[in-house]
Amino acid sequence: MSRKERYALLAALMKRLHDTGSWCGETHLQKAVFFVQELLQVPFGYNFRLYKHGPYSFDLRDELASMHADDALRLRAQAYPYGPTLEPTERGERLMDAFAGLVQRHGRDLDFIAARFGSKDVKLLERIATGFLVSLQMPESTQNERAERLHELKPHITMPLALDAIRDVDRLIEASEEVKAA
Repeated sequence: MSRKERYALLAALMKRLHDTGSWCGETHLQKAVFFVQELLQVPFGYNFRLYKHGPYSFDLRDELASMHADDALRLRAQAYPYGPTLEPTERGERLMDAFAGLVQRHGRDLDFIAARFGSKDVKLLERIATGFLVSLQMPESTQNERAERLHELKPHITMPLALDAIRDVDRLIEASEEVKAA
């Protein structure tokens, strides 16, 4: 996928997150892209690794900085303690139009993830995204084993919350099957 194609899909995802009530900070976008790429197999090509608040891509961070430098993304300040909102500029909108076929082809994927994560707070996003990362790494493990691993990686996530997150991940994976089949 070319850089401009990624810009178009990122701009479309930002818009969809905003439409679901998300303030679309970098953490929301990082987690949404992680799920779009790893769960729904949209080939962004970013490398994600476990970081402070769950899966994080330094490649994506750099791409967002490039989008901003290329005037395809703007940062809108939010009241303390929130970071800036990310939103496409007119140039970002034009890229979505230029790659309308690509955006349309992945529209269900973007809608699915935005609808499920747009209104979630950062703490819940961290639990679910890290739970999904653990599930990818331990596909044959039980819910309890994956919850224990999640708690081990993130000790501030209690075992009951870790188990809830793993159950949410399993329901999300099941619900995604319909989207992937379309």
